[in-house]
Amino acid sequence: MRSPGALPYGSPVTEVNMLIRRQKILLPLVIAGMFAARVTLRTTIASGQASSPDAQNITPQSPKVAAGEIEAKKLLLLMDADKNGRSPGRSL
Repeated sequence: MRSPGALPYGSPVTEVNMLIRRQKILLPLVIAGMFAARVTLRTTIASGQASSPDAQNITPQSPKVAAGEIEAKKLLLLMDADKNGRSPGRSL
């Protein structure tokens, strides 16, 4: 049994109260998200990652890429086909 002053669930007053409650929860979340995005953007700009000259100068013909290819080929020669850590011709 309802109390004499209680409103039914679907009444407009109840729906407005629920909307206000949802907005009270949603607004701080939106503000926190905008703050986090701003901090991330400022950190990226401050660290210089947004326009790094080193990242633009790396091409397939650059010395850094060539040195990396040589090191990668050396490591690939150490690996065997079945990846068990043993040389292909040796067994225990």
